[in-house]
Amino acid sequence: MKLRIKILIVGVLFCSLSCQKEPTPPSPTQIVKDGVIVWQEPLWSVPHDTANYVTVIIDPYFQFDDKVIVDTYKDTKGGLRCLMVETGEVVWEKYFNTSADYTGGQSFILRGSLFNPAEGYLIIMIGEWGERRHIKLDIETGETLWETPLETLGVAMDVSGNHYYCLVNTSDEVCPIYKVDISSGAAEYFYSTPLPAHPNIDWQRLGYARPFHCYGKEYIFIAETRRSKSDSAEYFASLLDTETMELLVKHIPLDNHLNKVEVFNNQVYLFTGGGYKIFSMETLTFERDVRLIDWGDYVYHTFYKDKLIVGLSPNNTLNVNGHYVVDLKTHNLLYTFESWVYPSAILDDVLYYVTTGRPIQAYNLNTGQRVLYFDLKYRAQFGVATYKNAEGKKFVVVGDDGFTYCYEGI
Repeated sequence: MKLRIKILIVGVLFCSLSCQKEPTPPSPTQIVKDGVIVWQEPLWSVPHDTANYVTVIIDPYFQFDDKVIVDTYKDTKGGLRCLMVETGEVVWEKYFNTSADYTGGQSFILRGSLFNPAEGYLIIMIGEWGERRHIKLDIETGETLWETPLETLGVAMDVSGNHYYCLVNTSDEVCPIYKVDISSGAAEYFYSTPLPAHPNIDWQRLGYARPFHCYGKEYIFIAETRRSKSDSAEYFASLLDTETMELLVKHIPLDNHLNKVEVFNNQVYLFTGGGYKIFSMETLTFERDVRLIDWGDYVYHTFYKDKLIVGLSPNNTLNVNGHYVVDLKTHNLLYTFESWVYPSAILDDVLYYVTTGRPIQAYNLNTGQRVLYFDLKYRAQFGVATYKNAEGKKFVVVGDDGFTYCYEGI
């Protein structure tokens, strides 16, 4: 009898064990194909008010400490949202009634802003034409620190120490450079280009200020433009000593518009729509001219270790939109990452960016190989930011029309 009971118990146990299902394997957090991440689950996502859509473009995103400021919208108003990078927790939000561009319509397009995480401020330009103003925000709280009416022409605002410069439209003929005090927002006339008018057409001579510091002094390259015909322009550059107000060089012809000036490794770099030039302050001449494309629009640049990344969008069919990676020792082109170009972010030798459509992409800057490429759910916004915490965990923040996302970095 005891033997039968034992046999019955063993049989029941064997049947119950054999009838158990295999454990369900965990869902993957990413899919890798041929060394490229082709899908990845976000660490978190924060939704926008998709019932009240409005076009919002901010590039790049503004990352500081363990936070990031991104684009968002609500009640048909475009705005800014500050989030904790690691959790997606909302720190503050701020919305605006007007467009930050003069294209009209319901849009909030923020380009040419000034971001200083060390001093804790962000200066933006918003408003329709005729109502344009500059606003300084506290990046920790979103509080408006000052607001100044200023009819800025274009979106160029170039900072230099405790002030910045911008081009202002005061009439149909005069477009002077203004100097704005960062602490107070007080703006005053500074300079106008003395570039002579074209002999055949006297129309809208422009001069943008591109400030830089060298040998302990401030200088400005004036990026000058004048119309030679109603549909074409000529480009020049003049160098101004802001202490003496003397033009050290006058009206050097350029093949493209001068967009940015930066001093790196004691060399003065001038970025144009075709590439960049290196200027000697000793001889007051160009000592190198690196042409990456024939002619186009400058989007951004980044110095990173021994490389320079320049984002260019050509205005012809001979070249491609791309992030051009140059060896700073030889100035030879290493790689071109082709796509529509918006500012990128770099973390541990990996370049991240989004592009027109829905893709987020990443490339290894040491090998030139693509390491990530997949679509977001909706049409991508054009900002991106990266962050690495004290434990070494990496974060990449991007967004689309529906959400702001955070992905684990490579």
